[in-house]
Amino acid sequence: MGSLVRAIFVIAPALGHSFAPASLASIAIPVRIVLGHGDQDAPAEGNASCFAESIKGARLDILSGGVGHYVFLIFLRRRRRKSCRTSRSIRPALTERRSTSGLQEWRSSSSLKP
Repeated sequence: MGSLVRAIFVIAPALGHSFAPASLASIAIPVRIVLGHGDQDAPAEGNASCFAESIKGARLDILSGGVGHYVFLIFLRRRRRKSCRTSRSIRPALTERRSTSGLQEWRSSSSLKP
């Protein structure tokens, strides 16, 4: 019986340094990691980069501009009409399109087809 998890899509991961590289190296499914260049809560170094370096074939995408750690919550909170503090320079709709189009492209890749 195959694994129920066929791929992993991670947004703004933290605590990458807390995972043993050997345990991450055992991951044998496609992994895509997305974070913002402006993430000061979980910067790439020590977090997303640890995952990307330890997982063979992991893809790391860093969104440019003022995209921070919590900007991704805007998409989840939008429907609840809650606000999230962001820089005025961030264009949430553009960040959402870039994140979701990347996820859709990744899901439709040949390695993820049933």
